[in-house]
Amino acid sequence: MEVILTQIIPVAYAALEKAYREGILSDEILDRHVLKVLRTKERLGLEVVVKKCSIKKGLL
Repeated sequence: MEVILTQIIPVAYAALEKAYREGILSDEILDRHVLKVLRTKERLGLEVVVKKCSIKKGLL
């Protein structure tokens, strides 16, 4: 679990941010996939924490 939290997630996040900034991922695609994850978490009874952030504004 520690490897996932300290190594895999930060690398994946950086790759997603880069793809977004380069225009490879659109708002619509990101929104659709994030909503899918949140719905799955809700269906499984897992806690859903929503943190407001904006890559566009640099509020990461």
